[in-house]
Amino acid sequence: MIAVRQGHPGIVRFLLQHGADINAVDKYGNTAVMIANDGCCLHELVKGGADIHQKNGLGMSLLDRAYNGRQAPLAWALLEAGARPEDMLLAPVKGGVALDWITHIVPAVHAAKTGDYDLLKAQLDGGIPTDARIGDNDPAPLLLIVAERGYVKLVSLLLEYKAEVDVTQRVGGGTPLMRAADEGYNEIVTLLLMAGSDINRKTDRGQTSLSYAALSGHTETVRLLLEYARSNEIDLDKTLALEWALEKGHGEIVDLLQ
Repeated sequence: MIAVRQGHPGIVRFLLQHGADINAVDKYGNTAVMIANDGCCLHELVKGGADIHQKNGLGMSLLDRAYNGRQAPLAWALLEAGARPEDMLLAPVKGGVALDWITHIVPAVHAAKTGDYDLLKAQLDGGIPTDARIGDNDPAPLLLIVAERGYVKLVSLLLEYKAEVDVTQRVGGGTPLMRAADEGYNEIVTLLLMAGSDINRKTDRGQTSLSYAALSGHTETVRLLLEYARSNEIDLDKTLALEWALEKGHGEIVDLLQ
């Protein structure tokens, strides 16, 4: 129980291999699979024969618990293991919001994080909004997730489905362009600029796409942003970018910015 609760799949595997009772219950009547908080431990428990269709004393399934905690990786692991969304106690509640989260939002975010083009397209074709997030406080909409991971095809796909190009994190205000510039993903930077991303957009702390690229030492990204601004007669704010380049000793970037 302790190994599962603390998220140690290796220890869980070891204990199961040495005869641990997979159906043992804690003082609240929960088995190990009922308290699993991550997909890795869940995977070990399922391999060991745990029943993923178990319900607690209130009749709530494991998917219900994943939904209540907005634990998307756990929800995805449960779906892959064969958990049935229709068995959720919360399935019919509030017009099926919980069921929609499990069957559409979770797969879409999983696809965005793993670069699964076909899965993401299937969810978009099914009507999922392009700005879908795991929960109300989640900082990462789909376009931001794929931009920061360098998934060019998925960025193109979301833009094709009219994703908001400057959708922001709810904490900090970062945009997909900022994330791509920070990582030096020039092809994605170009796609986002061509789609109309605001090159001078600032975070809550005053960072811009140019300052992120300069801070991270991505010379070609800085060059790309400067050329785009020149070609489109945009007055680019270089102040913070130059400060970062000087502080980090990125001499070539300093030369470009001066």
